[in-house]
Amino acid sequence: VRNTGFVYAATVVFSIAINGNNILGGIENSGMFVSTNNADNWVVTNTGIIQSYIPSLAISDSTIYAANPGNGTFRSSNNGNSWAASNNGLTNLDVAAFAISGKYIFEGAGCGGVFLSTDNGSNWAAVNTGLTSPCIFSFAVSGSNIFAGTQGGVFLTTNNGNNWKPVNNGLPSNTWGMQLAIIGNNIFAGIEYDVYLSTNNGSSWARANTGLNN
Repeated sequence: VRNTGFVYAATVVFSIAINGNNILGGIENSGMFVSTNNADNWVVTNTGIIQSYIPSLAISDSTIYAANPGNGTFRSSNNGNSWAASNNGLTNLDVAAFAISGKYIFEGAGCGGVFLSTDNGSNWAAVNTGLTSPCIFSFAVSGSNIFAGTQGGVFLTTNNGNNWKPVNNGLPSNTWGMQLAIIGNNIFAGIEYDVYLSTNNGSSWARANTGLNN
């Protein structure tokens, strides 16, 4: 446990990102913290962020992006020392998830669908064609494949969000809270009370929870 500097003894960490020698953490009720010594100590870095709930962080080049539900996206170009809102073009500010693929930055805006920026977050545009379930919980990237975990299953785009298609064969109808992770050719989908695995880019899924009690 390396919590020196956190405000509360019982600390809930919602997000972690690494930028060079800096580790950033989004902490419940306390906002953003940064460590420069392998998490031995932490310092609060909330300048410019409106509220403290940070469920997702992402880094592209030297820019750090922070999801701040209700207030949109914030970005920092100085290792989190200060933050500025980056919401031009967003029609929903409940941002909760990011994906980065080259110059393409995707964000899931609550139940407002997916937004895309190609200019480091200065401007955003909705990219929801084919996305029939707009509640976005997570993303995963594998080469040119961008997967979105939604309340209605997994959706895939292979053309940087120009259109999406469902890839849900084998998944249950309700996939609330879905989190995605990719290891090699394996895509894992964690939902409430279950884990599923796809080995064929989401074309089919099977339960993968042997040994899990819950």
